Parts: sequence; C-alpha cells; structure tokens
Amino acid sequence: MTAADLRQAYLEHAHLTRANLSRASMQSADLRHADLGPADLRGANLSGAILDGTALTGAQADNATTWPVGFDSGKRRQLGVIEAGIDSAAQ
Repeated sequence: MTAADLRQAYLEHAHLTRANLSRASMQSADLRHADLGPADLRGANLSGAILDGTALTGAQADNATTWPVGFDSGKRRQLGVIEAGIDSAAQ
C-alpha cells in the first residue's frame, strides 16, 4: 500500500498489522481502535486522523510522518511508536 490514498477512509477496528503505509495519505481517516503495530508509517500523512485507541506499538515513523494536532512525540513514544532518524536524546 505504499503511497496509498486513504484520505477520509473508515478504518475503525481495521487490522493493519505490519502494513506498508509509507507515504500514505491518511488525512482525516477514522482509525479508532485500529491495529497499526508494527506498520510502516514513514512519510505518511495522518493529519486530522482519529487515532483514539489505535494500537501503534512498534509502528515506524520518521521526520516526514505528519501526525494529528496534539499527537506529540511524548504521546507517540508512550504508545510505542519507533521514530527513525530522530535523536532519542532530543525526545
């Protein structure tokens, strides 16, 4: 699914374990209670996505991954997101 267009998709409770979602457009997608661990989210655009209860343990992200407002690095780290290319000391 590299560079997939999933904008505004209804993916509540979807099982996307290990999915390659790199560079995917997922703006405003409903991902409530979806399983995205350990999916590849490098370069994905998740702005406006609903991530309430989403499993992200082991999901891979990078500096190009765009997250919803308020989904800061502390929250991502708490949920088990692995952010490549980001200095762990700076987090």
